[in-house]
Amino acid sequence: MAKIESYTCIAVVPDGKERKGLKYRTPDLMDFQRFLDRTHANWLWFNVFDKGGVQIASYTKNKRATTKRVEK
Repeated sequence: MAKIESYTCIAVVPDGKERKGLKYRTPDLMDFQRFLDRTHANWLWFNVFDKGGVQIASYTKNKRATTKRVEK
């Protein structure tokens, strides 16, 4: 069975008057959004990076991912 490649995601959440960037690895963007909703309900946005460190997508609290993987 082929290994599902994970994305690196950097989510930005408010931290008092500042913003804090949190780095995660995930193979499923929909699950990642649900995780953010549960653990950081006030998250603002997150960027998605491929294996090479190139940004391939960006999502916000209102413009959410609609698929598990980034559609090219």
